[in-house]
Amino acid sequence: MTLLCLEYKVVSIEYFLDRMRYYEIRPLLDNMDRSVKSDWEQTRLVAYIMAQSNSSKKIKPTDIVSFSWDKKENTEKPTQLTQEQREEMIERARKQEKQLKEQGLI
Repeated sequence: MTLLCLEYKVVSIEYFLDRMRYYEIRPLLDNMDRSVKSDWEQTRLVAYIMAQSNSSKKIKPTDIVSFSWDKKENTEKPTQLTQEQREEMIERARKQEKQLKEQGLI
């Protein structure tokens, strides 16, 4: 994780070693690729332009290289929550907030 802090500049090493909480690690790992997304998009575009100019066949940038963020999101219609489900979610959120406050995390 320390190497991730250095390479991707996600958080400072001081914060990681001294103040970071366990629950903060998963979102950082899940979204780490976003910090370098524009660099990789630029590289892919340059490679695409070079490949397309030397090819008689029509190609797409994703034919050169595909990334995790290229995958299409689930396009299914979201399900509607019932009022009972909504209230249950609100109650669980309040319990979790209370528990985090008791632990001094928020």
